Amino acid sequence: MASAALAATCAPLATYGLTLAVFGGAHVLAELRFVEARYARRMEDRVAQGVGLLLILVAALRLAKQAHLAGGTPATQLELLLVAGLVATTLPSLARRGRRPLAIGLVAVVAVGLGLALAPIWTMLGLACLHNWTPVGFLAEGLPAAERARGLRLGLLAFVAAPLAIATGLPTAALSAFDLAWPQLSLLPTGSLKSNFSAYLHPSLHERDWATAAFSALVFAQCMHYAAVIGVLPRLSPGGPYADSRLGLSRLSTRRFVALVGVLTAVGLVGYGMDFKVARGWYGVLAALHAWLELPVLLLALAPMAVSSRPRAQNPGKVHPPAA
Repeated sequence: MASAALAATCAPLATYGLTLAVFGGAHVLAELRFVEARYARRMEDRVAQGVGLLLILVAALRLAKQAHLAGGTPATQLELLLVAGLVATTLPSLARRGRRPLAIGLVAVVAVGLGLALAPIWTMLGLACLHNWTPVGFLAEGLPAAERARGLRLGLLAFVAAPLAIATGLPTAALSAFDLAWPQLSLLPTGSLKSNFSAYLHPSLHERDWATAAFSALVFAQCMHYAAVIGVLPRLSPGGPYADSRLGLSRLSTRRFVALVGVLTAVGLVGYGMDFKVARGWYGVLAALHAWLELPVLLLALAPMAVSSRPRAQNPGKVHPPAA
């Protein structure tokens, strides 16, 4: 956390570009493997089929954008419509679990729908920012009861307290006083710092005095997301020959999975080194799949925790063991 905070504050552009190139593809595969190993068989067949179909449509839309066959606000609205559909697929399952889980699902559908209708670009960027915080939800569900409070305290420190401190701009100002702030430094052909603000910030915010500090905070959150997904979540539900699986990614041995990640990372680094913007666009196709998959998975995984505490009080120590 300390090294990521220092890097994101001293050199936000270099940190953003390099961590995306090195860990972007790796973290997508790691999370897909984790989700499959832990949650695949908890999802009803009809829900899994609906989610799979909608994710295929998301990938097709992203590929169309890469081929310049779609773009702009209409493409964003269509993707948000698919996201709302992904959340809606969970409603029958949530309804069977009680009124409170169903209410949470309905609020999520309405929120995405309102964002689609009123401010699609803002909504898409907001979801991109919130995506970095999703490991906290997986930790809340996956950690044993005895370790959950400590894990969530660390999660709040990494994903809330530290980013807010960086966003104040005070760390950047302190480092600048010692000539230790290099906001335009980059190790890849990323373009200028401001040209990358669009990853997280609306164009209307790019000229604000606090834009660099906000971007640095979000880059730090991105680093913590990568660290949690690659280094922490697999410990909750490791893959391997006996992992629960629908597609087979979680059944790969650790050696084969690491080899797959290594090949993807090497190809990605070459692509980012040649044309960062184009490589980021292609990465976005893969990233969208895992980012939007998280929404129905988290809703279904956290639903039991939203039910009245009275049934849980009878078995306070009971937790779901990892599927592996």
